Parts: sequence; structure tokens; C-alpha cells
Amino acid sequence: MRIGRRTLFSAAHRTASPHVSADENRARFGVCTRTHGHNYVLTTTFGGARHPEFGWLAHPDHLDTLVETVRREFDHCHLNDDLPYFRNQAATTETIVGVLFDRLREEAATLVPDIAVLRAELAELPDFRAATEGEPWRDFIREYTFSAAHRMANPNLSEAENRRLYGKCANPHGHGHSYRVVLTLRAPLDERWGIAADLVETDRAAQAVIEQVAFKRLDADIPFFQTHVATTENLLTYLWNAFAHAFGERLHHIAIWETPNNLFEYGRAPHFQGAEK
Repeated sequence: MRIGRRTLFSAAHRTASPHVSADENRARFGVCTRTHGHNYVLTTTFGGARHPEFGWLAHPDHLDTLVETVRREFDHCHLNDDLPYFRNQAATTETIVGVLFDRLREEAATLVPDIAVLRAELAELPDFRAATEGEPWRDFIREYTFSAAHRMANPNLSEAENRRLYGKCANPHGHGHSYRVVLTLRAPLDERWGIAADLVETDRAAQAVIEQVAFKRLDADIPFFQTHVATTENLLTYLWNAFAHAFGERLHHIAIWETPNNLFEYGRAPHFQGAEK
């Protein structure tokens, strides 16, 4: 069984690796080498067995105390100058979440010894976050948006049959969405730089994929959808294959929010395997 806790803290930092020169840092991290700050959102996932008598994994107050103990250490401080963790490594989102994960595990051993800290995910910006489950890799999570139109219709069916099957989504003139795509790359942490992926290079490659579908009518403008109904499931397949071509084995998961209520996702996790790509 798993449960989660979310908390916020505000902190300043400089993104600069102590293992390279100032010029190299500026070339890679740009203005982020200057002191700046963020409102961070930390999401922690805990796992364990439900208590047979009390019915919970751990007392909620104990979980709250655990998360708050770690939050206070990082809140309203300068990560590079006030904390010892970033003296020998860059204070990137990937390294910060790694330190938070370790600190949560340390405190959990005392406060909630019967449950495990399974995952920590840290959002630095609304469209960028990193996560770890304690392995040498990190999840590098980036969000993109695009606008597109489509019509859901099977060419082997009559107009009436398509209307009956797809409803208003079979409107011959099409309809559209502002799609939100959540891309997750999984890669080992580069200890020299403190990153799992280069943000600029990732954005460049991802935007090249997004441009294939942005401001298009999917069923009319993209050859793939001449032979595949323009459902969001098929859009997910199209984007997975395009991202896989761009990122190779680093591609771990993608999600598409078609609307604020409709989510579609696929990835390398075991529960996705066996699904047709």
C-alpha cells in the first residue's frame, strides 16, 4: 500500500558545479549560475503494510512531523551557502531531490520505522520537476503544451456508424484541444554536472517532436492518422514512437492531458508492458 504527502518550501540557490570552471558553468546553466530562488513542491510517497488494528500505515501526525522536519531544514535558506549538502555538488533539481530523499529516509528510520520512503518528487517550476526512488538514476520530468484539432472517424465505417460510435467527436469539421504532454526521461545522475538530462537539449529535441503535431488537424495533416483513427490513444502511440526516436532508452514515460479531466499515459513500467504500441 502507498500513501503520499505534499509540502512546499521556498529557497534560493545557484546552479553551478564545483567540478568545472566558471565559464563552463555559464555555458551550460546560463543565468541560473546567479543566485535566484523557487517555490518548491515536494511530493513524498510512502509504502508499507496497513496496521491490523489501527487501519493505517502510520499515524498521520508522525508522517506530518517527518515531512515538516525535513521541510524546515530547506525552507527560507540558501541551499548552497546555508546547507552542507551542496558544497561538493551542483544544487540542481536532480541533486536537491536526492538529498531530500536521503534526509526523509534518515528521519523516517526514527519517526516511522515500519514504513518505507519509496519516492520523492520535487517540482522546481510548474513544468519541470525531478524524482528519485533511491537508485543512481533520476526521473527528469518536463511538460509541454500544444494546440491541435482532430476528428475521430473510422474510414471503414459509414457516417452514421461513426456518429453512433464516436458521438460529437465525429463532427466532420473536427474539434480541438490544448494538449498538455508530460515527458519523463530516466537516466543516471551525471555527478560532474549534477544533472540527468540537459534542459536546453531536451527542450530542443522535445519541441521538434511537438512541432509535428502542433497547430495541425491530426487526421488530415499527419500521414500516421490516415491509417489510424485520430484518438488520443493513437496520438499517445505516435508521440511515444517519436520521443523514443529522439531519446532512445532514456524515454521512460509520457502522459497526455487531452482536457483537465482526460489523461492518457504509457511507459516502460511493468504495468504498461503488453499494451500495443
